[in-house]
Amino acid sequence: MKILLTNDDGYGAPGIEALRIALQAAGHEVTVVAPSEQRSGAGHSVTLRRELRAKPRPHGYALDGTPADCAKIGLRFLAPGCDMVLSGINLGANLGVDTNYSGTAAAAREAAIQGVPALASSCWGKEFRDADYLAELTVRCAEALWERPLPEGTFLNLNLPNVQRGTPVPFAAAPLSWFTYAEEFVEGDGQGEERIFTPRYSADKRAQAGYYDRDLVAQGYAALTPVSWDATALPALAQGLEIARRLG
Repeated sequence: MKILLTNDDGYGAPGIEALRIALQAAGHEVTVVAPSEQRSGAGHSVTLRRELRAKPRPHGYALDGTPADCAKIGLRFLAPGCDMVLSGINLGANLGVDTNYSGTAAAAREAAIQGVPALASSCWGKEFRDADYLAELTVRCAEALWERPLPEGTFLNLNLPNVQRGTPVPFAAAPLSWFTYAEEFVEGDGQGEERIFTPRYSADKRAQAGYYDRDLVAQGYAALTPVSWDATALPALAQGLEIARRLG
């Protein structure tokens, strides 16, 4: 396959390097188009009002934009004709509601919007125990996705347990989980009327338990979740229609 490889941890991050090497070892043609700096938490933001600069690197380009920008520019200009977009491997899981904040997931979602098969890969942990092993698992998943593609407009969100080679990792498909963080904002002293807030996130405030992506990864599974660009809440559509009728 001809693959566009990106992430949100930045060009040269350990996860994307391990994945590039594993893809090339498997015989795939890889072009890296990744952010020039760390862009975690960028979500699906795109650059609208300034120029984007793509600087050549040994295996592709470092773009001074968001992960979604990397997918857009990469698919159109820097690596046209790609068969698939891979985003990752992200250091830190992108499970459940975090897919809404994740730049890793956003790059894959942007590819799906453009009609290109895509996979977002993330690892649950703060430091890789064996990035090479996780990269090989990601390549296996990408090849399986190529053989059995998802519907257009959908990407595959993969979350891996942080394990070393030799540890069996079974794959399972599961829905996204719903949870919220205990958010705290510490206010500091600003200048004049300026106010300063420092966010601090701690343990989950509420977590949905059961057969969801988060629980499976905690049990040592690699969790696969098909994710669509379409955020329509179909179960609530009838109520929406009723509200529309009342409003005339």
